[in-house]
Amino acid sequence: MSKLSFHTLIAALILIQFGSPLLAEEQSISEDRALLTEQQPVLEDSKTNKKKNEDVYHALNFFGSVLQRVQEGYVDDVPVSKLIDNAVEGMLSGLDRHSHLVDEKDFKDMRSQMKGEFGGLGVEIVAESGILKVISPMDDGPAQKAGIRAGDYITHVNGKLILGMNLDDAIKQLKGKPGTEVKITIRREGQKPLELTIKRELIKTRPVRGKREGDFAYLRVATFIDTNTADKLKEEYQKIKKDGKPIKGIVLDLRNNAGGLLDEANAVTELFLEKGKEIVSIRGKNHEDIQRFHARGGDQFKDLPLVCLVNRGTASAPEIVSAALQDHKRAIVMGEASYGKGSVQTVIPLRDKKAIRLTTQRYYRPSGATIQDDGVKPDLEVALAYIEKIDLGPRITEKDIPGGVRKKEQKTAKPEENNNDQVNDAKHDDEEKPTENVLPQKDDDEKKKDDTKKEKELEDILSKKDTKSDEKSKKELIDYQLERALDLLKSIVVYKDFMKR
Repeated sequence: MSKLSFHTLIAALILIQFGSPLLAEEQSISEDRALLTEQQPVLEDSKTNKKKNEDVYHALNFFGSVLQRVQEGYVDDVPVSKLIDNAVEGMLSGLDRHSHLVDEKDFKDMRSQMKGEFGGLGVEIVAESGILKVISPMDDGPAQKAGIRAGDYITHVNGKLILGMNLDDAIKQLKGKPGTEVKITIRREGQKPLELTIKRELIKTRPVRGKREGDFAYLRVATFIDTNTADKLKEEYQKIKKDGKPIKGIVLDLRNNAGGLLDEANAVTELFLEKGKEIVSIRGKNHEDIQRFHARGGDQFKDLPLVCLVNRGTASAPEIVSAALQDHKRAIVMGEASYGKGSVQTVIPLRDKKAIRLTTQRYYRPSGATIQDDGVKPDLEVALAYIEKIDLGPRITEKDIPGGVRKKEQKTAKPEENNNDQVNDAKHDDEEKPTENVLPQKDDDEKKKDDTKKEKELEDILSKKDTKSDEKSKKELIDYQLERALDLLKSIVVYKDFMKR
């Protein structure tokens, strides 16, 4: 390609990108002369814009020179379209890890995810230090079933080191046709590498689950991708109430919720806030341009205490929910500090069925503090742990032990029976009294046999427990954070009842 053709290409690119907006601006100015006379700073802004455009022209000229050198000197022939796409991807990914070029296939994948169905492992990941970090595994997905946790690092996929691999390319390695297998290597803090073979499944996200926990309602929101999350949360709550027993409090579980739609986060939040309370504010490049979202309907659970569970896998949309409930003192936030993603990405369609995913705004909690990096810090910090119930066997009391002291039976003697009692007492005095607290004795051989048998039984029990402990899934263990949340609600209810006395 000649130098002239390259300059022609750059000139055309400049005209396409900047000519149309400038022409549109001139047209709008000519149609509204009165507006020009009122806004005097426009002339100064025009000078600033002119300087910016000159900088752009210079940068595009430099880009054209590099493009020419690559086409003329690179060892292989590469289509111009691929070079341009690579350049655009590099420009966007250099801004932050959330911004990137979206091709036609990525568009289809995004639509599948918005429908709540896609083939893969069911895990939300980000690139960190050149490798993949798990933000959260989806409920009942292949990754969660395989034991993958939030905070795990994926270092290899099918034996291939993914260090430095593009995030989208790495995700494509994990996705695939349902039923096919993928081998991954997991690194977990303080442990040796863990190799897992996981079968891909058609991931169907279920945004809300609910169940009764004694006198309390447990509502788990796994994702905000679904467009009816708030309605489904209300449906789950009504199912719990069907048994007729009163609900005395709610646990809202947002752990390992990797985000979703802003509108759904707002819709869920306003179920718990009074009308008019601010939920979140969004600010773009122009900090004066602030968009605020407020609760519209009113608190539908006003008289019920609320505990909101978060952890390191709570990211983006659920952070909006937990931050708003915390700032308005509507809920006690419990668990671990959340992930800290307080930015908004906008998908901007372009030509040729492509688009760019660009970070356009940051969101702020009602207090004005940012969520970005800091996350939501819990009111009560409770680390992730699981409690296993220990089977100690049947309860043994004093009465079960031979020779134990028995409780004294209280009997009231009738007056006319006193003489007979005295006679009976005299008879007992004449009889030989047995020696107290004397246990039947076994010979030494029998005792040794019993001890050996018990030791063997104990070893068998312990060995079975050790074997089962590795095989037990989390569902068979008690969720420590949830138990603490329920204990807190119980304490609140007891205190309220106490104050009513």
